[in-house]
Amino acid sequence: MILFTQRLKHKIPYLPRYYSSSTQDKENLGQNLKRDYLNFEKKFTQNLDLEYLSPRELTIHNAHALAISKGHYTYDDPETGLRVMSRMIHFYRARCCGNACRHCIYNFENAPDELKMGKRFNTLFWTD
Repeated sequence: MILFTQRLKHKIPYLPRYYSSSTQDKENLGQNLKRDYLNFEKKFTQNLDLEYLSPRELTIHNAHALAISKGHYTYDDPETGLRVMSRMIHFYRARCCGNACRHCIYNFENAPDELKMGKRFNTLFWTD
């Protein structure tokens, strides 16, 4: 189940957390997570508005999309060369790590205020 919350003028998904209580749940959790992630990604990219992205942001989007299509959890930032976590790893983590990551899908719920300041959501990811 994916819910959407309104932030600024763009919809940002809100994800319920997964908890397993039985052996059967634990065995199916990996399969269910992958299926749920693919559904999440499909819904998430429905809000995609490429006209709103700058050339730099479009390059980042393309690098992220390539990583996701290959099933990678991270990709190298085309501008800085730094490793960046994708939405996929954030989804599988099921919580905000508190680092105000570019592809955070939890609205920086654990990030300190000083990291949140100046961030803007561009329909796909957070930018400075």
